[in-house]
Amino acid sequence: MLIKTINLTVEVHFEKPTVFLQYDTIYRIYVNEELLVERSWIWDSQTFLKENICINVNSDTVYTIFLDSILSITNSPIKLPGFELQNLQCINEKINIVNSDPTSITFRIV
Repeated sequence: MLIKTINLTVEVHFEKPTVFLQYDTIYRIYVNEELLVERSWIWDSQTFLKENICINVNSDTVYTIFLDSILSITNSPIKLPGFELQNLQCINEKINIVNSDPTSITFRIV
């Protein structure tokens, strides 16, 4: 089992539903249950963020990067419509996308 450090980039897109416009929104990005990013969304829907994530991986393990969202009125994770993870890339290794939906991408090192 070989452990490598990889550098991932992933785009976070968000089109905030009008019913939630007055509330602050926070998103969290996890890789296999480990919280790696937490940010307040302060941009408009025409803006996307490119997150840079560095993780240690085993070559024979499957990983899932996923996004949770939080509204300031709930203070707990909810599945807020409008968030999407797009264009997952690895800078220094080849990866294979195993599965994806708007808020999660499962991958492995090739």
